[in-house]
Formats: sequence, C-alpha cells, structure tokens
Amino acid sequence: MGVEIEGGWKTRPPRYHQDGSVHGTNVQFYGEIVSRPMLSTVDVKRYVRNNYPDRTNISCGFHIHVSFKKSADYNKLMTKKFYNVFLENAREWGKENKIKKNSHFWKRLDGKNNWCKSLIGKDSGLFLLSTIEKQFTARGKCGPRYFHLNFCKDAHNTVECRLFPTFQKPELAEKAIDFFWNLCNNYVIKTKPVKKLARVKRVEGRSISTIRSARIRDGYGWCHAKDCKCLFNRRRLRPVKICVTCKRYGVKMVSTGNSTEYRPFAKVDRGVE
Repeated sequence: MGVEIEGGWKTRPPRYHQDGSVHGTNVQFYGEIVSRPMLSTVDVKRYVRNNYPDRTNISCGFHIHVSFKKSADYNKLMTKKFYNVFLENAREWGKENKIKKNSHFWKRLDGKNNWCKSLIGKDSGLFLLSTIEKQFTARGKCGPRYFHLNFCKDAHNTVECRLFPTFQKPELAEKAIDFFWNLCNNYVIKTKPVKKLARVKRVEGRSISTIRSARIRDGYGWCHAKDCKCLFNRRRLRPVKICVTCKRYGVKMVSTGNSTEYRPFAKVDRGVE
C-alpha cells in the first residue's frame, strides 16, 4: 500500500518532484511526493501525518494505491459491480464525515474533474471496460489513468484510487486511507472469484485457454490487434505463450523474487489451428 500526495510545502519534503498539474499553491515547493510501498495502513497514515502539504487547492489530488498477492483478488475489483459499490460507499463516506457541499470531493465524485472522471460513459451509460483494459496494459503516464480508479497492473501492480482531493486537514486523508483499504479488503473477502471468460481448446495435444478479457504478452510486449485471441499453456511453472495473430513469438515466465517477468525465449513458427 502507498500514497501520492499533491500540494505545496514550505520546506522540501522527501521523495518530492514537481507535477505539471499542480499550480497556484504560493509556496516554493509545489508538486507531488510518493511514498514507498508499506505493509499496513498504520505506516501509511504515519507517513501522511509527517509529510502532509502546507497548502492545497483544487489542482491537488490524494491518490491511494493498494496491491494484492493473488491476481484473482485483483480481478474482482475490475468489475462494474465493485465500481457501483465503490461509488455508493464513497457517497456515504462523504456524508458521514460531513464533507461540505462545495468541496472538491463532490465534484470529483460526480466526474466533474478532468483528472478524476467517471468510469461510466456520459452518453452511453455503460461501464468503460475498454478503458480499464488500456489502464491494465499502460506502462507510463497516459490519459486512461485519469478516472476514479486506475487499474495500473502492468505499471505498478496496484489499484489506484484517484477520487480524493488533498484535503485541508490530514485527518480526512487518514480516514480516506481506511475507507479505501477496508472497502477493497472486505469486497475481496466476501466476493467469489470472477468467472473466467475463457474456452478450452486442444492445440498439439495440450490444453490451451483463449482469454478474451485481457491482452496477453508476446515477445515484444502486448498484442493490441483488435482481432487477436492470444493462447497460452498453463502447464507446470513455465507456461509457453503463443500469439494467435502473430503465430511467431513465445514467452517464458521467470520468477524474480517478489515479481514475475515474461521474457522472450524463442521464435515459434508453428501455426495454431
């Protein structure tokens, strides 16, 4: 778990860097600080208290990151059902903490902030699943992250909550940390695993799953072809991945400490029927 805090400081805080979206704080150091990953909300809240900005305004956001050991738990949050629960509980949280009606929090919650938009389309009223897929695969700073939730799995392996502004008082920021952590944790515990959008095929005598809900890596990164259906073999600990569209590049999974990397191991010239 970790946080990003935008604002202005009279003295230079640790892990500080300037941010182009922050302006008008009338202090020497204005921008953003990013905490290191921490294991508990107690440590995160202590970090917030010790490094909270001296000045904030409408351009300052307070972003909370949470991560999960299991991909299945992460996937539970990438649904319209969780997003509706998130919005409903966030509205109740604002009322319980007596957030003023003219606060930037309500504007962000209603999607009236360019840096914190709703994941429900204004015109269509549909859940923007395509936007979540772009967030999932993005590696740098890009447009798809400017929503209430940013599923930056490939970039940081976290779910980022961008809903909250940098409040004037750090006590509200600490309550926001507890709110988002408890909401995610309770939802993951109570919710059953998401059903896999997959069908099983037989390719060269092996069981292969065609995943339609996400893009699978090939040797040079993610395959973004619209008609691409990527196959992969889950046998043993080092699954081989074959892109049906490219039909050439395979990838092996290599465990490196706490993370997992996918490295190209050879070109695969056999086609997939």
